[in-house]
Amino acid sequence: MFEFSICGRNRHIMRPTAYPGKLLCFLVLLHISISVHARQNPVEQASPITIRGRLVDEKNRPVAGGTVKVKKGKSAITSEKGEFIISCTDKETIVRFSFVGFQEKSLSVEALAKNPVVKLEAGVNTLREFGVESKKAVGTRVDLQHKGHLNLGQVLEGAVPGLTLRRENQTNTGPFKAYTPDGVQSLEEYYKSILSVEDVGELYPTFEDFKRAIENGSFIGMYTLNVNNGDKISHVFKAGTTTGSTGVIPELRGANSFAGGTSGMLVVIDGFARDGFPADMPMNNVESVEVIRDPEECLKWGAKAAGGVILITTKAPQKGKAQFNYSSNFYYTPAPDISAEKLRLASSADMLDYYKEAYDKGIVDYLPDLRMGDFSMPPLLSPAEMLLYNLYVKNLPQASFQQAWDSLALISNRDQMRLLQRAEILQNHS
Repeated sequence: MFEFSICGRNRHIMRPTAYPGKLLCFLVLLHISISVHARQNPVEQASPITIRGRLVDEKNRPVAGGTVKVKKGKSAITSEKGEFIISCTDKETIVRFSFVGFQEKSLSVEALAKNPVVKLEAGVNTLREFGVESKKAVGTRVDLQHKGHLNLGQVLEGAVPGLTLRRENQTNTGPFKAYTPDGVQSLEEYYKSILSVEDVGELYPTFEDFKRAIENGSFIGMYTLNVNNGDKISHVFKAGTTTGSTGVIPELRGANSFAGGTSGMLVVIDGFARDGFPADMPMNNVESVEVIRDPEECLKWGAKAAGGVILITTKAPQKGKAQFNYSSNFYYTPAPDISAEKLRLASSADMLDYYKEAYDKGIVDYLPDLRMGDFSMPPLLSPAEMLLYNLYVKNLPQASFQQAWDSLALISNRDQMRLLQRAEILQNHS
């Protein structure tokens, strides 16, 4: 076996003797000896370095919100007083200080420990890397060539797919009026005429009380007796209503399918949003008109642009000599053709043939029953029906009837209607 001895930290191993069978015991004892020595000499660890500092500018004013970045360590943000606290284990570690509008500064931990006040110099940070992305077309540009004489509503109509111009109507309610057998009266006139009726003055001492009762439907009502049959004719109170157009609202396809609806598209003129849609805005001073429906682009203009945006750019003034542009447009529209051939209408002679055929077949209801001795002519008969009636009751001979019938067939009011039609001439100067 091996023979060994331990003296302090020194181990002496002698040559093996004649006991090889006990080699395993030697190895176990050797492992225990090495473990004991390792525990007596642990690895020495470096203690952390903590630095408290302050970040200021050139005028020793605190820099709040500055970034203090420690390489391979935790970064920090300066307080309102410019103070910061960092920790690291290596005094050679580099610390970088930066803030918007100042040049970046780097110091080692050793240098920072000697002078914890870091002063930043004002400057412009250069952009080391940048990328350029291609801008996609987000809108539809409207062609304004040869359209300077039109307005915005006329230019947009049919120019952009999916864009429609909806006319908005508003119903206005007028004052109440009284409808009686004597005619139509205003409420004030009617109130004065019924003050003599019993209980009216007590129930409605003032005209405002009477008017309020009519508007909310609490008025009991009055009637007039018919002197012929004794029927009661009620007095009716109605408020007149008028419907008028309030303007044009541009809408993109699908906007009216929203549950809450939309208020049309937002109009932006030279970067400024405006209320309403200027349908009558002339195009002679407009550089471009662009319709945007892209949601990402519309989001920039807020909630009012939910239905889309119409961007209008006017012509900018040019430096130099004064310039005057004059344009004139002349439009001629001929009078419409209202002839019977164009409109495919029956002529006077054709209409008389229809009347005569119905008369010959006995399918008319204006002829009297001669057996009952009834010769009274029904009211509201046309000239053709009056001739046929007189022929039927023998008031008109056949020859006279035929002469009047032929004269009636030659009558046509087309020439009179042509007098109401004329060619249209429009001029536009800008």
